[in-house]
Amino acid sequence: MKHTQSLMINLGLTCALSFSSITAANAETLAIPLGQQGNHWEVARPATGMSKAQVSTEYGEPLERSGPVGDPGIYIWTYDKFKVYFEGERVIHSVVIAQ
Repeated sequence: MKHTQSLMINLGLTCALSFSSITAANAETLAIPLGQQGNHWEVARPATGMSKAQVSTEYGEPLERSGPVGDPGIYIWTYDKFKVYFEGERVIHSVVIAQ
């Protein structure tokens, strides 16, 4: 009886360990660079160096304006699909808003 119980325990542990190693062996990590994650990131937005006047002319009035914050003053204009960051009067960066 003891031998049968020991055999069943060993068999159970072997199956459990085999299953976990099969599962781990089949797992993969897939890394896709942000720029290649679909065309929803391909939003026309202001380029670095554009002036506030150029951005207003080309993209219209923002939904929201904030700033200045810090020294030098950083301003943020929020549009429907992107945000524009200005240092003083010039664009320093623009980012797509995740939808």
